[in-house]
Amino acid sequence: MLISFLRRMTLLRDVAERFVPLRSVRCREGHPLLTDAEYRAVPRDCCRLERLRRRSGRPDDRLAWMQATGRRFGLYREKEEAYWTHRFEQCGRSPPLLWRSLSSKLQRNRDVSASTNHTVDGFAAYFSKTIDAIRCATANLPSPEVSPRTRSKLSSLRPCTPVEVQRIVMTSPIKSRSLDPVPTFFVREFIDLFLPYISSLM
Repeated sequence: MLISFLRRMTLLRDVAERFVPLRSVRCREGHPLLTDAEYRAVPRDCCRLERLRRRSGRPDDRLAWMQATGRRFGLYREKEEAYWTHRFEQCGRSPPLLWRSLSSKLQRNRDVSASTNHTVDGFAAYFSKTIDAIRCATANLPSPEVSPRTRSKLSSLRPCTPVEVQRIVMTSPIKSRSLDPVPTFFVREFIDLFLPYISSLM
């Protein structure tokens, strides 16, 4: 019986090593300010109170769980502030080291050159590739049906009267952009002064 059991275990180990080979993994310990006993105990206490609240459903258990959750987030905030204060004090005399710490936090040290190309040639190649892909995908499709165009024509124009221009300006929404030479509210406020010039332009 023992020999058969050992053979099975050996067979299972061989299968596991074949499909899931062993590999070395480097585990880094967290910073002492973020992974102390208090930091690990508070979440466990919150989980315990949450399980108790779900089982009992009593208001006092729910209140205890909410207070523990507030203490947990407060502790996280204090630990994070202490951690970064410690890092800034360590890196205060070495600006490059401080910049590397902030760059890693903001993920500005990632290499994105391989995935994106923000040059003019890169954009041109991207659009050319997209157009070629669309043409290849629609090469064997039938032509789309085009609805008949309207037969109406604009044969004559007449100048707008000042009354029409004033009505258009006053009924338009008050919206402006930084590219506008004059804000809309300013034109509406002094429409009587601008009306002859706007009417001549239209």
